[in-house]
Amino acid sequence: MQISLWHQCLRRLEAELPEQAFNTWIRPLQAVEDGDRLRLLAPNRYVVDWVNQNCTARISELVDELVPSPVPQVTVEIGSRRQPLPTPTQMTAGIGLPVQPQPAARPQPAEPQPATHPAAPSIRCPSSAAG
Repeated sequence: MQISLWHQCLRRLEAELPEQAFNTWIRPLQAVEDGDRLRLLAPNRYVVDWVNQNCTARISELVDELVPSPVPQVTVEIGSRRQPLPTPTQMTAGIGLPVQPQPAARPQPAEPQPATHPAAPSIRCPSSAAG
């Protein structure tokens, strides 16, 4: 099994950098190997800037050591690898779909009862028929 170029670089960088720096700045990077380019995708501008200022030269050196000519150009940019969207079958696999409920028969309305508030004594509104 061949280890990808980026994973080989990660192993070397992990040995060279302090653990906190590696975990904060290098581990979040996702690599896309496009033949003549090694695109490193960072979650935000802060990671891009830090990696460009502190590690891009070293990553390029590692790539140069690990790959025969022509050496891929290393670029760092904001982005992430897109995962393919699941198909409807994949989305519903293993789950039961809800069954449409049948409408229930409506009960016959009962005789209207006076409304009461649970905290108040039973009070009825005066009837307009009272004379």
